[in-house]
Amino acid sequence: MENGNATTGAPAIITTPPTPTTTPPDTPGRWRESSDFVARYKFLYDRLLSQPPALPASVPSDVLLRLQGTNLNWTTLNTFAQRALLWDVGYVRIAGASFAKVLTPCGQGGTTIDTGASMASIAYRSSDLGVPLTSCVNAAGGHYFRLNASLPSQLRTPLKCAIEVFAATGTSNSSLWSQDTLPSTTIPELSAQLHRTSSATIAAIHASPFAEPAAATCPASGGSVVVPCSLVVLGTGWCRPEGSKVMTSWLKDLQ
Repeated sequence: MENGNATTGAPAIITTPPTPTTTPPDTPGRWRESSDFVARYKFLYDRLLSQPPALPASVPSDVLLRLQGTNLNWTTLNTFAQRALLWDVGYVRIAGASFAKVLTPCGQGGTTIDTGASMASIAYRSSDLGVPLTSCVNAAGGHYFRLNASLPSQLRTPLKCAIEVFAATGTSNSSLWSQDTLPSTTIPELSAQLHRTSSATIAAIHASPFAEPAAATCPASGGSVVVPCSLVVLGTGWCRPEGSKVMTSWLKDLQ
């Protein structure tokens, strides 16, 4: 866990999205099994939605490093880009100004052996589970799948992320994995949560901005992506994720 040593100061001055020549069309189902939250936040920003609240002014130092060489400042960055950048560097909020550090498999980042896969690649798909799933229906009548119990011990593929051990205020009894069918204008709020089984404690990244029901219950608001991750102290084989070209390009465009 890292609380970050960031620059604090004057209240944030939030940049206003430029008016695009065309508003991106809606794309139902695009985010069903996707962890590309950089692209998702940019999509919401480009659709000129009202911006969510600013994140804490104090963030981990390596988040601020991504802004070096630009004329951008964390506290004046639009709040969609704040969320995207935090995710791209590999951090998820726990509570307040506390953040959990996310790691990805080493050697899959395309640069060096010490670079992990991008955060856009960590989503766990229904085909990775290989177990029966619960079918739910969202308010628009769209069907989606959700795991109705703790993570199975037998998986078709290894987990694609790890989270360094963090202190949580409690544990979650909601689903450890879910597809996403949130309305296209709903802004994801990413959080790291702990799930306890009879034999282990597991971490998961939740994207829902709403309170989630118990695992065996379908949410009234529709499903949101839930990504299960290993919980590690010093995880051999896990590295910091590679930054995405989408985030780099977006930061360049915002200057």
